[in-house]
Amino acid sequence: MNKRTFITTPTNFLVKLTGILLFLFAIVSVVQGIYSLRVSLKWGQFGINLKVAENKKSILITRVVPDSNAEQAGLKKGDLILQLNGQNINEKNMDTIWGESLAGSQMKISIKRGKKQLEIEMTRRLLPLIDRVIRLTFMFVLPVLMLGYILVGLWGLFKQPSFVTKIIALVCYSFGSITAAVNIGHAISPLTKYLNYYDLKAYIGGISVLLAPAIWVFLFVNFPQKVKFYKTHKFLTIFLIFFIPLVSILLLFLNPKILQIFKYTLHVYSVFMFTFIILGIVILSRGAKREQSILKKRQYNLMFFGIKYGALSILFGFLCLTVYSTFMSHWADYFGWAAFIIFLVTQVIGLILPFTFLNSFFQNKILETEGALKRRLRYLASTFALFLVYLIIAFLIGKWIISRYQLTDPSFIVLLILLLSLTFSPINSKILHWLEQKLYPEKSRYKKSLKKFIQNMSSFIEESQILDNLTKWISKTMGINPVYAISIDEIARLNIPLQLNSRKSVLRKTRDGSNFFWDEIQDELKSQVNEKERKWARKNNISITIPMISQGEQMGLLNIGKKKNRNDFSVDDLEIFQEVASYTALSIQNIKLQAEHLKKKRLEKELEVARDIQAKLMPRKIPHIEDLQIHGEYRPCFEVGGDYFDVIPIDPEKTALVIADVSGKGAGAALLMSNLQASLKMAISVSLPITEIAFKINKMIYENTLSNQFITFFFCIWNSKSKILEYINAGHNPPLLFKEDNKIKKLYRTGKGLGINQNQKFRCKTLPLAINDILTIYTDGIEDLFNSKYEPFGSDRLISFLMKKKDKSPSEIIKSLFLELTRYAPSPQYCDDITIIIAKRIK
Repeated sequence: MNKRTFITTPTNFLVKLTGILLFLFAIVSVVQGIYSLRVSLKWGQFGINLKVAENKKSILITRVVPDSNAEQAGLKKGDLILQLNGQNINEKNMDTIWGESLAGSQMKISIKRGKKQLEIEMTRRLLPLIDRVIRLTFMFVLPVLMLGYILVGLWGLFKQPSFVTKIIALVCYSFGSITAAVNIGHAISPLTKYLNYYDLKAYIGGISVLLAPAIWVFLFVNFPQKVKFYKTHKFLTIFLIFFIPLVSILLLFLNPKILQIFKYTLHVYSVFMFTFIILGIVILSRGAKREQSILKKRQYNLMFFGIKYGALSILFGFLCLTVYSTFMSHWADYFGWAAFIIFLVTQVIGLILPFTFLNSFFQNKILETEGALKRRLRYLASTFALFLVYLIIAFLIGKWIISRYQLTDPSFIVLLILLLSLTFSPINSKILHWLEQKLYPEKSRYKKSLKKFIQNMSSFIEESQILDNLTKWISKTMGINPVYAISIDEIARLNIPLQLNSRKSVLRKTRDGSNFFWDEIQDELKSQVNEKERKWARKNNISITIPMISQGEQMGLLNIGKKKNRNDFSVDDLEIFQEVASYTALSIQNIKLQAEHLKKKRLEKELEVARDIQAKLMPRKIPHIEDLQIHGEYRPCFEVGGDYFDVIPIDPEKTALVIADVSGKGAGAALLMSNLQASLKMAISVSLPITEIAFKINKMIYENTLSNQFITFFFCIWNSKSKILEYINAGHNPPLLFKEDNKIKKLYRTGKGLGINQNQKFRCKTLPLAINDILTIYTDGIEDLFNSKYEPFGSDRLISFLMKKKDKSPSEIIKSLFLELTRYAPSPQYCDDITIIIAKRIK
């Protein structure tokens, strides 16, 4: 184990352990919040606002709610509560002595008014619904927020453990645990009894409040880059940052009362916390001004964004809650409701903070992350603000109608809300559009120019025109140089070192539509990028690669250089790049589809000519033979095929029957088949023996075809005088001879297929045909016809069918057979050429 590992491993363990323990506490807090749901609907109140008196032994009534139980019982503002249910008030029981606060519960209160001491008994009245909902939300949402912060910190730590992620994780822990310091109510559950939950909650919240500012500053001292003073005075810097918080925590554990001895201790620490938070922002700002690296600048910008909307939001929420609790608790209830709602919303927004920090560290597409967060925040802010306006309008209109017309039926309120909701979405869209124009005026100008460019794009007929004009438009309109727009087809032609099949290639990384940021490649991540591509991008000064994708197909890449004014790209620039890349990809795809369509039309025309030629090569009319009825038919799988049959008269006594099946299908097989036919007819014309004919054709096929091509071939000669059939079977499936006595004879192979061996020799066999004998010669397309269940037609089914039809003429048998094949496989799972010849001796 090296020194570095020895040093970092214990800290990794401690930070992870801290996160796991806080995670468990957050789970407990969530469970506690869920438990509070059981009692929330029963919460009650007396109708008084309170604060602890200066002597810490009594409670001062700061407000009495009009028409409440407290007012009816005679309580007044300024009264001091001395006892509750006979118990004296002190610091230990002050928070818990009130009990479960359930509606209907009673309490005896001893109060002091001037020199008088009064005994009053009151019953809690059910809280207003909105008050119960807000209290419940506090008890449930805050633990969930804490859980979210802890999980984000743990995720970053486990994903990439490093010194910086440890600090970021601690920031997440501290900001999340600060919510534990906020308490509202004391619902008692089994957890609170066994875990001493509320005391533990107070300690965790207090420690987090003390440590959070110090960890905050320490993060910016180390990241995005270390501060010079920290580099030279490391231990002094750490001492200055953590001295006050650690001493405060030590005193807190020794005696929690110590911090309360001095009257202004909390005020001093509030100033310290505010100072440290501002100090962290100042350190970050100074580093951003000095930084020249684009990657570091983007990290700074994203962290500033998190601070602007996350940290300041959290602080604003706590400020609102503190101001209300300190100065406004005696005001009307709706001020408290507003303070609580603002606090909850700001704490939810605060979750931006850890995400931006971690994304800054991981270089997880920083520009895109910032853009997505900006859009969502803009949408949430607009929606929330409009919702508040609508709520106020509905409240004012409803209140005016009720007071004017004395309505008690709530249905008109429902109708009013429905009418207002119909206008919500369109108004919100217009507000967002207006905000975009005001905040990002350049984007509107780009959009107008882009619209004209897209209209002109439809006039381009070649992809090179589209790409050239795209390059010029981006360079001129957006002030960027260089710009390389490359189609997939151009990569090889232009000798660009983009690897089509490499796992590390930018083509693979952008295939799903993701942008690739060359400026955000950190040193330790260079191994994950193709080295040749990285050098090419650096040489050509490329910053971003945008994929050009249409309907899931990658058509090319849009490579963006730098801005001429040396400014960094904005989120809106990215949106324009992505939009123009998408339209360009669609235009290129349309041009390709149009070219393919024309090519297909041309090919179809050529295949139509080939089909006509091949049809003419087949026998258009079977020659008449006195003692044989012959019929044959050919059905190709595609427009043209590789099957062949023929009936060729040799002389008045001899007739040749031939059938062949070329390996493969389509145009290539058809060409080889036509070559076979020409060779066969030439060999027959010179009256060679049947074995010599097969030998010469085999040699010619072997010399003029590829090694993986061959032909199965059945060739026979019928002699009308001797009634003998002379045949050669070169690798073909055995023809079937059906005898009058229902016996079946198969004519097995007498040699291998044509084109396999150059000097292949074939054996010739002879066979007498009796009257009513039927010879069936066919290709394997019949047997290999598969139905929807992937069951082949097979030889047994073919023999059974032919046996039933043997009394018919050859033409009737073939016609019935094709009907049976269509019935068996109306949508065949496998396509092959089908050819058949049937010859029946009639005399």
